[in-house]
Amino acid sequence: MFQSDQYIVYGLTGICKVKSVGYLKEDGFDREKLYYTLEPLHSRGSAIYTPVENNKVKMREVISKEEAMILIHDIPKLEAIDIYDDKRSEPMYREALKLNNFCELLQILKVLKLRETEKSAGNRRLSALDKKYLDLIRNTLTDEMSLALEMPREKAEVEIMEKL
Repeated sequence: MFQSDQYIVYGLTGICKVKSVGYLKEDGFDREKLYYTLEPLHSRGSAIYTPVENNKVKMREVISKEEAMILIHDIPKLEAIDIYDDKRSEPMYREALKLNNFCELLQILKVLKLRETEKSAGNRRLSALDKKYLDLIRNTLTDEMSLALEMPREKAEVEIMEKL
């Protein structure tokens, strides 16, 4: 179980701070269940209420500083995931974000960054879909890396993007 003031990764929402853990007395909530009250990192003041025993949305701890340092070091060795069919790419991107697998997200980011570089070399643009997920995944990974390494977000983004 996560603790108050802990940062976690919550499904497609991304980084959230656990504001509290407890029973909710408001209408619409099961008064017998424990709930997390989460505050999304980029939506200060808003709240998400989710059962502690939530099987629908993947929740996990933010990676540790040690894990982050290893991942940063290993980025150049990561294999890019093959994405042959653009029609199947969005469900794959969404599923990867939903599952919150940091390493898989890095692999997808690597593919999207390679695509962007190849397209710009030919004076073409990345598709709107790929651009959307490139930005979303980059932001998700940057937020988590920034928290794990206790560094400004901009510096964490530079660390990731330089290694790609």
